[in-house]
Amino acid sequence: MPHVYLEYTAGVGDAIDVKETFRRLHHTLVEVSGLRLDLVKTRLVRYDGYFVGDCEDCQEFIHLNVSTVTGKAGDDEKRHTISSALLDVLADIFEPVMQAHKVDLSVQITEVPASGYVRKRSEALLP
Repeated sequence: MPHVYLEYTAGVGDAIDVKETFRRLHHTLVEVSGLRLDLVKTRLVRYDGYFVGDCEDCQEFIHLNVSTVTGKAGDDEKRHTISSALLDVLADIFEPVMQAHKVDLSVQITEVPASGYVRKRSEALLP
């Protein structure tokens, strides 16, 4: 943890350098939250089929969900600081896309109870 999911509609995904996007998101997340860089795991989720609103107008979306163990991202104010910083990075990265399309950007911090999250790391990953 944290697990980061970048969900996006097909119309916006090809316009970015994925590796650089995640490099920036990871470093911002670590800088603002204090979480460990080596524990950040990110996935891209592209939607080819999607609907927004009345399904008549073509609107794209980009949604970033950061899942972490309860308390790791801090209190409400800290979570707001983290999500706002990540939104700023997304807005900068996707600015050209937002100029060309109708795009809704959003960021969410999701907390998972520690009792519901388990993992096992290989010896090569242990500190």
